[in-house]
Amino acid sequence: MADKGASPDPRWTLLDDVFNKMIVKNFKGLPKWLQAFVYFIFVMFFITTAYRLVAGQYVVHGVLWEDGKYAKNCEIRIGEGFFTSNSKGIYYVVLGPVDYLSLTVTRSANLPIVRRVDGDDMKLGTFKVAMMSWSSNEFEELDLKHSKAKLTTASPAMTFDLVSSAHAQVPISRNDRLVLQSITLGAGSKSRLAEFKLDLPQRKGKSPLLVSGTKVGDLPIRPGMTVSFDGPYYFEVPTSYRGQKVQIELDDQSGAFFIGYNEDFDFTLPRAGGSIKPPRGNRGSTLALTLVPAGSELKR
Repeated sequence: MADKGASPDPRWTLLDDVFNKMIVKNFKGLPKWLQAFVYFIFVMFFITTAYRLVAGQYVVHGVLWEDGKYAKNCEIRIGEGFFTSNSKGIYYVVLGPVDYLSLTVTRSANLPIVRRVDGDDMKLGTFKVAMMSWSSNEFEELDLKHSKAKLTTASPAMTFDLVSSAHAQVPISRNDRLVLQSITLGAGSKSRLAEFKLDLPQRKGKSPLLVSGTKVGDLPIRPGMTVSFDGPYYFEVPTSYRGQKVQIELDDQSGAFFIGYNEDFDFTLPRAGGSIKPPRGNRGSTLALTLVPAGSELKR
């Protein structure tokens, strides 16, 4: 039998206060059954939120670089977790509530990174990576090439082999291909994530950047250095556009509050294949481009 002098459970007191002060007060004009439904929705939200706080999983992502290129064949190993970087150098780490809470407090984490070299797992080192900001689940960018970590043999992996990032062979095309080789951001651009599109005159829509015939999507880029692409990433361009002015648009996807560092590059396609004079954008960035003639093999 409960002690009559015992204090009421604060959890039920909270729910009772919510029901009387918020739901009944604000929805008193509604039928009783609808008030009960609103209360039920709130209780389910309360339970779901509480469960996520104590048993949920949280995803934090980052980008691995290697001297201006996306780092490949890398795996981040935290506890029993194995998280592989993709062909754009992006990795996603899944954390439990305790580890995530610790990360929000310390604002940094130690990431053991392993690479497969000639069939063996080689530990590149354990890297301390800070969080980008308080409002995002994103690690700061990490450049493996300029790290002081030494290449040492790692203990054998218990699960998951590292799979090399590869693209299918690109078939011969009847169109020219405008290959994007690299970008060097100007002083006026702080973009970290970009989508590239080609705008051709008198043609509806804009052509996406492709890799093996598939849209590339957003690409990580870095202020202050040249980022090289070896996808190969290219635009399909009809041969009739040779000698005409075209435009490549860089749509920044990393700007806060929809304010990005978008940039346009205007230039003239050559009348024959080969390297193109690097066009300069309106923020001072430059692109390295090559026109591969129709019927030619596209090499990596």
